[in-house]
Amino acid sequence: MRRLGSAVGLTMILAGFAGARTAKAEEPILIRSVVDITVPQTGLSALCGFMVYRRLEGLVDAVLFLDDTGNPAHEIDTSPSLRYTFFAPETGKSVSYPGTGSLITDYHPDGTAIASVNGHLTLVHVPGGGPLLLDVGRFVFTAEIVGTNSDGLPVIGPPIDILFESGIHLGSVLGACQALAP
Repeated sequence: MRRLGSAVGLTMILAGFAGARTAKAEEPILIRSVVDITVPQTGLSALCGFMVYRRLEGLVDAVLFLDDTGNPAHEIDTSPSLRYTFFAPETGKSVSYPGTGSLITDYHPDGTAIASVNGHLTLVHVPGGGPLLLDVGRFVFTAEIVGTNSDGLPVIGPPIDILFESGIHLGSVLGACQALAP
C-alpha cells in the first residue's frame, strides 16, 4: 500500500505533461516536457506534525502509440532526470532522490487501462545513513481513463486493482518525517 501513493503520484504527474503535437495513426506521438511542480503533502504533513511539500523537477518523455483508427493504444513514459524532493519549510530540511523509471500503459476501448510503474519509486535517506524509506521495483495495476490532457495524452485515475507488485520495500513513510524533523 505504501507504493500505491508513490505510484499514483508518478502516474498522475507523468500523465499530465507535454507540448501539443499531431500525428497520423501510424506515427507515435513524441513529447518531451520540463517538469517543475511543488505540491503540499497533506497526509504526510498530518503524520509528521509539520507541513511537508513534494517538489518534482526534471525531464519527462512520452511516446504514445495509436491504433489504426487513431485511438490511444500504448504509451511509454520515461523520466531520465526526474528528481523528487520532500521539504519542510518549518524545519529548513529536505531530502531528495532520483525518480528515474518508466510508466508503461496499455489503453483499452472500454475506457480502462493497465499500467506498470517500474524503477525507483521512493527513496528517503539522510547523508551517511541507510534508507529510512525505500521502494524499488515494479507495480502493475488497472485504472480508468479519466480524460485527456491538452497534448492528447490519456490521463488515468488511481489504481483500481493491483495486478502485480515486486521489488524491495524497506522502512515506512514515517522515515520522511524522521529525515525532515527539527
